[in-house]
Order: sequence, then structure tokens, then C-alpha cells
Amino acid sequence: MKTIEFYEDLPDSITQDELCHEFSEVLAADVESDPELASEALFALSERQWNTYELADEQLRTDVAAMTLKLWDDQDADRAETLLGVTSRMGLGVVLQHLRKKDRSSYSAEVRKSVEDAINEFGDSVDDPFSGMED
Repeated sequence: MKTIEFYEDLPDSITQDELCHEFSEVLAADVESDPELASEALFALSERQWNTYELADEQLRTDVAAMTLKLWDDQDADRAETLLGVTSRMGLGVVLQHLRKKDRSSYSAEVRKSVEDAINEFGDSVDDPFSGMED
């Protein structure tokens, strides 16, 4: 995995092939050694994906969802915000469904509030990150 600066410095308009390549590298990395970097890299890449105004292919979304859940930390508010951003930009309804069903009593107060706010904000439209943008 590259540095966070690399991912943040990627142009907003990057090709789908380049994005898939970068996502693949992050998804294949040992994210447990630096979960913060992995989370931030996924966020930066998900922003670029969102800027394409196209949904990523289903397999990539499935893989990013799995990684998002793997990186989730019930006590880390910053990481929760970052991963909720990935969820919304990539249209990862499965992540939001998981968070809806999960007992949140063990979450830190900040993480619990972030999750509840996201559930209320996204509703049932999280699968389509472009909902409401139609002409």
C-alpha cells in the first residue's frame, strides 16, 4: 500500500481501470498493520470513484464492503466517520445493513452517534450514492 499522500493527490478524474488497480492494491494489503492508512486510502479512492458518477462494479463493491467491516472499530470515532464516508460514496448498503442490525451498546458514544446519524441520513438510498442528483 502506498502513502496516504499518494491517494489524496490522485486526480479527481481518474479512469475506472486506474481506480480498480489502486483499490486492488489496498484490498490486497496487510491492513491490520496500519488500519488507519487503509481506511484513509479507501476513503480517498471512494471519493475518486464517486467523482466518476458511475457505480463501481459489484465485485469491487463487495470487496470494499468486506474490507470496511474488517477495518471497523467500535471505539474509533475518526475511523468510523471515514468508513461511513466510504460506505456512502461506494453505495455499500450491506455495510449499513450490518450496522443497523448490530448491537451498538458497546460502541463509544461518538461512534454510536455517527452510525445513528448515517442510518437516518442515508435511509434506504445508500446503495445509490447518486440518489437525488438526477435532473
